[in-house]
Amino acid sequence: SLVGRAKEVINIRGVKVALAELQAQLKQAISGCNVDRIIVFPSRASHTERVTVACLERSGAAMTASDRSEIQDHLDRVSMMDTGSRATVFSVSPQSMRLLPTTTLGKISQSKLQSLFEEGIFEADVALWRRDVDAFRQSQADDHGDQDASVTAAELELIQDFVRLSPHCRSGEIDPASVGRNTWLWDIGFGSMDIVRLKHALDTRLG
Repeated sequence: SLVGRAKEVINIRGVKVALAELQAQLKQAISGCNVDRIIVFPSRASHTERVTVACLERSGAAMTASDRSEIQDHLDRVSMMDTGSRATVFSVSPQSMRLLPTTTLGKISQSKLQSLFEEGIFEADVALWRRDVDAFRQSQADDHGDQDASVTAAELELIQDFVRLSPHCRSGEIDPASVGRNTWLWDIGFGSMDIVRLKHALDTRLG
């Protein structure tokens, strides 16, 4: 293995997930994507931990915004299924690559990588990844904008349910007007408990 051993579990809202198993599933999910390898580690979030993934690019094959969006999609699907939360993902820039901590055997230390992440060393890399993914998804939405013109009354009610229960919409992080029928739930902050609340709301409204 090229990755040094770190803590064995990630604790998300009290649910413990084996880190080695999660990394194996995330790695499998992006096996066909333009990425050399990934390093998965927990990082601190508000009152919990979060799945954090550092991507190392293939030599001579820089990632495009489309690549990043595809990788984010695959990682989010697995992370949501296994932990009920989205993954925080970033690609290590050439400027940050020299900071990657390695053990005496040349392995990348997950624990030291986690410490650097929490110190804010990779903030620019995280922001660049998020901008690329958001811009690509917006361009895709714009290309299919004519489809949203035919939203039915039932779909509109469902979108309003999404907005009402969305953590990101309630906090002001996302403009409710940007939510459409092609919006992914985890893009507007939904976790496993939010989906349970959504199901309850739909059952109540639809009888």
